[in-house]
Amino acid sequence: MKMLLGEVVPVAGTGIAIGILLGVGATVLLRSRFYGIGAVEWTVLVPVSAAMLTFSLMVTWLSARPWIEANPMEAVRHN
Repeated sequence: MKMLLGEVVPVAGTGIAIGILLGVGATVLLRSRFYGIGAVEWTVLVPVSAAMLTFSLMVTWLSARPWIEANPMEAVRHN
């Protein structure tokens, strides 16, 4: 599980960082079109980023759980 999470966290973190940069860029470009929004809406970006990271870790854990609990010798024997 440690190996899987070590592979998922950098990919998810990179995606979240790119999403934050694109979100801030779009907000800066469209700020004049909307009333009452700032350059960076942290009240939106932080919870959405946390939810995306949580979701990616949850999906990784749910998909890897059956394989982690499997006996390797039993898997080789049935192959």
